[in-house]
Amino acid sequence: MLQPDHPLFAGPNPITDKDFGGWIKERGLYFASEWDQAYVPLLAMSDSGEKPLEGSLLAAEIGAGSHVHCALNLFYQMDHMVVGAFRLFANLLTPFNGK
Repeated sequence: MLQPDHPLFAGPNPITDKDFGGWIKERGLYFASEWDQAYVPLLAMSDSGEKPLEGSLLAAEIGAGSHVHCALNLFYQMDHMVVGAFRLFANLLTPFNGK
């Protein structure tokens, strides 16, 4: 977690590194390789022996709202009852900037 204090990790479910334990197969697809400076990368992940990638979860406050780019394979994890995926999904549905 690159930004463990980011509001997306605060609630309604506090997200920690433990929430990413037990993820199986592909954790994500089509990670962003570049992004506007308004976006903050929230996670870095890699396969064993590979360079960490930071484009799996990006968040930005834009105007009166927010935008989140999520390339995580949540549906696959949820299909396999990985609790952390459900917890993160609920947080993604919650506005993080209070606007």
